[in-house]
Amino acid sequence: METENIFLTPDLDKELLHFLDLNQDKELIAAIKDLHPADTAKFIERLSPKERQHFFATVKGNLDPEVLAEIHHDILESVLENLPTPDLVRAIKRLDSDDAVAVLEDLSEEQQQSILKSINPIDRKKILESLNFEPDTAGRIMQSEVAVMLDTATVSDAHSYLKKTKHLPDIFFELYLVDAEHSFKGAVRLCDLIQCKDTSLPLKYLARSRSVVIATMDQEEVGYIFKKYALVSAPVVNEEGHLLGMITADDVLHIIDEEADKAFRYLGGVMETSLEAGTLRTSYMRLRWLFVTFINTLIASSVIYQFEAVLAKYVALAILMPIVAAMGGNAGMQVVTVTVRALATHQLDLDYDGFYGVLKKIVSKEVLVGLINGTFFALFLATLAAFWFNDPRLGGILAGAMIFNVVWAGFAGSFLPLIINRLGFDPAISAGPFLTTTTDVMGFTVFLGLAKIFLVG
Repeated sequence: METENIFLTPDLDKELLHFLDLNQDKELIAAIKDLHPADTAKFIERLSPKERQHFFATVKGNLDPEVLAEIHHDILESVLENLPTPDLVRAIKRLDSDDAVAVLEDLSEEQQQSILKSINPIDRKKILESLNFEPDTAGRIMQSEVAVMLDTATVSDAHSYLKKTKHLPDIFFELYLVDAEHSFKGAVRLCDLIQCKDTSLPLKYLARSRSVVIATMDQEEVGYIFKKYALVSAPVVNEEGHLLGMITADDVLHIIDEEADKAFRYLGGVMETSLEAGTLRTSYMRLRWLFVTFINTLIASSVIYQFEAVLAKYVALAILMPIVAAMGGNAGMQVVTVTVRALATHQLDLDYDGFYGVLKKIVSKEVLVGLINGTFFALFLATLAAFWFNDPRLGGILAGAMIFNVVWAGFAGSFLPLIINRLGFDPAISAGPFLTTTTDVMGFTVFLGLAKIFLVG
């Protein structure tokens, strides 16, 4: 009888660290054996690189291979470097094909070939088939192990198949049907198969049509299909309709988490780095994006420099100038967030409405919202500036610049994500430096330009 998994708690975490520090190998291995793979992965992620190396040297072949599939990508790279090839081969052999692929893709091609040579030809073919697909596609994340029968089989044949076949998926909900050419023909739910009393009935009469996933489909689109049709699993086929594997709901949960994480990081301008990434890698990835910001600030500064004489004569402009830029930048970020989210959830659907239809729908609304909000704050800030500096002209200039910049933020915040999405890139990267540069430059230009016209003449 299998021992029920226990879960990681702060007290257990301290106990495991105690076993590791005191080299109590037997106690550590026994505790890890009963721990859920996801919690073991969490414990490993919390260790320092030196502790991690000590941990793997201690547990060796006693680690559940599922743990490798649960470890964060950035940490997994360093973990795999320290694992002996025989341990990796044993782990890959015991993992489902989708988890095996997730581990192998973090290895060098030389390491991949070394491990694949030690795997039986059938499993090697399945793994290589998935590795040949582009990252973040359905083919890369699919599980090759499926329960499949010819559509000419009967209910009795299915019962026999399910009882005798040794290499069924660990978790599955449907029996997939194919023809002699292995083209997907439908799916029979296990509950329907169990409840069917006529054992001579051909399976094709129990089959239901099923939403299929094309192997080359982007994983984000896969997540959308699962959400839209409330799926727990879906068959994966190639362009010719031949069955290749399946994707299950647990895979989709990882997709949703990964895509949400990526979108948040892009919106924050931190790109590929995460909390688990190494210090030098994190510094390098952020440095590139900060350099873009640096260039953008130079552009904004050059705009301000063109109005040096105006600023020298009216110091109040320097005090009010950041207000225009800040309001425009924040208003733009609100619009970008809404637009990127709407594209990701297909509330804005380019396939149905077309690019120009979506453009008209979102841009017209956000420009109007910008006009309303810009006018509200313009009236408030214009009155404040007029009394503060005892100059109604300053209030009018600030009001005009405010309205223009918030309206521009509404336009740019919705237009930039659509254009970048149209070009085939992630629309989230339109935020941050790209958006704020436009609001800064346009805001400063209009504000200082109006000041030059009405104050200097």
